[in-house]
Amino acid sequence: MKHKHYFAAMISAALLLTGCQQKHTTEPEQDTSTQTLTETQQPATKDNISTQTATETQTTTPEHIIITQTFADTGTTVQDTSPLSNIVRCESIKLPDDIRSFDKLERSADGFRGIVCYGKGLGRAYLYISEDMQMIELSLLNPPENQGDYTRADQWFALGKGEIWSITRGEKYLLSHYAEDGTLLSAIPINDFQDYQIDYRINESFVCVGDVLYMTLPDSSVLQIDKKTAEVSGVMDLLKDDTYYNYKLLCFDRDDKPVLLQEKVSYAPDKHTINEAVVSEFDLESCSCGQTIYTAGDNWNKTKISVLKGCGEYRFFINTYSELIGIKDDGTQDLLIDIDSSDLDTQIMIPDDYYVPYTNNLFDINIIPVDETRFLGLYEHYPECRTEAFRLTRKHESEIT
Repeated sequence: MKHKHYFAAMISAALLLTGCQQKHTTEPEQDTSTQTLTETQQPATKDNISTQTATETQTTTPEHIIITQTFADTGTTVQDTSPLSNIVRCESIKLPDDIRSFDKLERSADGFRGIVCYGKGLGRAYLYISEDMQMIELSLLNPPENQGDYTRADQWFALGKGEIWSITRGEKYLLSHYAEDGTLLSAIPINDFQDYQIDYRINESFVCVGDVLYMTLPDSSVLQIDKKTAEVSGVMDLLKDDTYYNYKLLCFDRDDKPVLLQEKVSYAPDKHTINEAVVSEFDLESCSCGQTIYTAGDNWNKTKISVLKGCGEYRFFINTYSELIGIKDDGTQDLLIDIDSSDLDTQIMIPDDYYVPYTNNLFDINIIPVDETRFLGLYEHYPECRTEAFRLTRKHESEIT
């Protein structure tokens, strides 16, 4: 079964990003200076909230950037014992200049890590953000030799423990292996990959678990790719025995156990609607679903839903782009962030941002938890092709006016 149409809103955003990439063909000039800047901000909360001061230091070398920044206490001057709300405070985080967009970002053992499009030539770089969000580190990825215009090629990334895997589509498909400092460790051709339908949304489904790379294709089939040999094996058809849900995505929880996001999608010209969405247990050997863990409610725009790997007491998280929900081991749900009520769109978006049709405003925000209190938010501004980062902190009920 071949996928006949993809999400209109995501296609619109992808086309804009592609247009941005085509406008830049030269590599950026590298700044070798070191600069320190200090800014003082007054948080818009109650009187017992302290003044916030952020000190930022940026050190730049031709292929490596480190930014350190210190945030003063943004909590109350006395210990607040009132319960946490689902309304968050939003603070801007300094990122390296010229981060245009990000391919993916996820939680790591000591913070966050991901792949970003960087510089006027739109090369790829590895981005690390510490857990307290006070240190940012960026390392350019060194492309394989003799690959033509590698920076403009389609690339998909998966992150392992201390390593990066990339599939590149050029004259042939290539599996590249990188260290986190950007060093290319190996590059192996992937045979017969042209037989499969690949598109821009693949980064969401390209993951590393143990010695295997998994990729869910647009037609809801799953490929297993051996990291050492680049051999493709174990093709699973997620729609083989159940076509009620016509889009399925293989995901993994906090403990690397597989779960399946299933959507019932209806299509119309230039529009799609997700009528139902569930997350279920999934067995890789039998390719069968177990019990349902999560069923989407009504408070979302029904155009996009994402499953994020969990941490702490949460097995995984659900981002409906109206809410961020934590799912515990027993299936209990906690509403951690009410995105709409927190009024994040007015704090993050700018007047010139591109409005994605048929969606709510913050369609492109990615939120990754540190724990149940603090979160990292990333947002891509279109058509600027510029990414900003934010530290989101749940307010206590006593702070809300």
